[in-house]
Amino acid sequence: MQAGVPQPAVDPLPAMIKQLPAVSLPAVSQRRPHFLPQPRRQPQTKDEEKEFGQAAYEGNLSKVESYLASGGDPDMPKKQRPLWMAAWGNHPEVVEVLLKWGAS
Repeated sequence: MQAGVPQPAVDPLPAMIKQLPAVSLPAVSQRRPHFLPQPRRQPQTKDEEKEFGQAAYEGNLSKVESYLASGGDPDMPKKQRPLWMAAWGNHPEVVEVLLKWGAS
């Protein structure tokens, strides 16, 4: 070490990254490809859209899954997307289901 020559500081970032918890993502084969057009059933009424958004916000997983399984669009209604509503309502299980169905 030479006098007067500044030494590089140790970067704490690699050590911090090792301490982060592991995050599990669904396998690629389990995700619906977002680039392929998927036929979707459009809701019959605005009430159905509202009920779906409300179910996502309240964390009603069974209602969200049944809507999606019947061919409903995971991004309806467009004003308040169910993914955002589930996140706002603090329902990670609903968020996970919506993401698996391709919600954005």
